[in-house]
Amino acid sequence: YNRCIAEAAGDYIAIIDSDDMYLPPIRDVLAQVDGAYDIYYYNMLTKNGRALIKRETDGYLWPGGFKIIRRSFVGNARFANEKGIQVDGVFHIALIDKNPSCKYTNIFAYWYNYPRKNSESDLTQLIMWDEGPEVRPTHIERKSIQRRLQQIQRKKMKRRLQLMQRQRIQSRKRGMK
Repeated sequence: YNRCIAEAAGDYIAIIDSDDMYLPPIRDVLAQVDGAYDIYYYNMLTKNGRALIKRETDGYLWPGGFKIIRRSFVGNARFANEKGIQVDGVFHIALIDKNPSCKYTNIFAYWYNYPRKNSESDLTQLIMWDEGPEVRPTHIERKSIQRRLQQIQRKKMKRRLQLMQRQRIQSRKRGMK
């Protein structure tokens, strides 16, 4: 991540893991990025349907994704390069120590592939699940997001199968030569 941040050219950065994805409402979050804040927070849904909500009172809690950051604000904040520690936690603490101006959008814009097998971090001790109904996605919103995720996953699987078929055909053609 450190190299990506160093090479970024835009005014703002966001970090997303390769096995996670933005949900369509990320456009609503991006529409709010107006240069007035150092960090713009959004909420996450996990693959098992849990709501991860970033609140103003969280402080050092919730290190992960959740945010779009003014690139010039990052300064010397870096991700840890040590195995066995929460690499994004070090980065997050460095940002919070700088007392950023923040906007909390309350928009569910990120699908988090958690829990997952063989994950380096055990977030169950760090995460406080939302209990408040005021920002929890409704049953209809959750179903809509789940349907959209299923569509995306089907498209990805279809593309993978098509790629495999093309590779098989190319391999056969090479074998005939």
